[in-house]
Amino acid sequence: MRISKEQRKKNIQSVFKAVILLSKDNNFASLTMKSIAKEAGIGEATMYNYFPKKESLISGYLDWSMEEAISMTKKEQISEMTFTEVFHSLIENHIDLLEPSKDFFKDSVQALFINPIALAHTSISSTKERQRSFIEEEL
Repeated sequence: MRISKEQRKKNIQSVFKAVILLSKDNNFASLTMKSIAKEAGIGEATMYNYFPKKESLISGYLDWSMEEAISMTKKEQISEMTFTEVFHSLIENHIDLLEPSKDFFKDSVQALFINPIALAHTSISSTKERQRSFIEEEL
């Protein structure tokens, strides 16, 4: 059964909320895809469909948060702002989005540095590309 793009987006946001909630009481290394899927209210197979490896949650969350920060920034009156003001706004919006997930990031980054091979399975390049494209548009 196919789901709509809107439902997929809601499911992915539920996954991010679940991993952030679970990270408050557990470190990232101890979380399982099964426990995250259960907390998110989705099936384990669906979880793996969205995130093939647990480490892909990190890059997925970074991608989502950057996209949201760009969207928030575009809603501001950026036509009346200097480039520096737009860039500051983007960074502030991104930090505001990442603040609630600081436990998740602290533990996930530590897990990646303890197990550097896991870093090879993440792709933060798309996050960098989104940010770069937005900045180029503003220049």
